[in-house]
Formats: sequence, C-alpha cells, structure tokens
Amino acid sequence: GDATCALCPADTYSPTVGASSCMPCPSNSSSGAGSAAAADCLCAAGFTVQGGACVACAPGTYLFVAPAGGATCVGCPAGMFSEAVAAVSIATCTQCPADTYSPTIGA
Repeated sequence: GDATCALCPADTYSPTVGASSCMPCPSNSSSGAGSAAAADCLCAAGFTVQGGACVACAPGTYLFVAPAGGATCVGCPAGMFSEAVAAVSIATCTQCPADTYSPTIGA
C-alpha cells in the first residue's frame, strides 16, 4: 500500500473502512472531496431525489427548497405554465396568454 490514504476526489464517496477505491455519485449530483456517504452527493439545481436517483423537475414544475431544508418539485400555480425542465424558481412559471387558460396546478 501507500504511505498515506488519499481523500476520495470530488463527486465520489466511500463509506467503507479499508476501501481500495471510491464510488461515483449518482448522475446529476456532486459531492466535495473526502465524502463518506451517498447522502453527501447532492442533486444539481433543478433536480430532486426520487428512489435514490436525482431526477429533473418536469415541465410545469420548479424546485422548491423548504426553509427547514429539503427540496421538492412543486407545480406552477393555476393560470400559469412552464416548459422548462429542471426549473429552479417559480419565476420560470409564466402567465397564460390571452385566449388560453390553465385550470390545474403544474401545467
């Protein structure tokens, strides 16, 4: 072996004592150097965790980050729409133009 152990590089982690390599973070996520758990891999902006994977917020939704922590994709309000994928703000929701409407949340 080497004289010292190296930190896992950014975007990888190792929860195992005596590991000979580090595991990559899931797609669309990243971590800092020296991460020890998959939970250290944080989803990219506009993505949220679903089933252990980072999934983009669908059109008609945007990423809402709760003040207490945690993030989820929420729908644009009724009367508004968004075609953006992985939106990070309600600002991506646009009012429906004249002669159109959107009665549902998340259009």
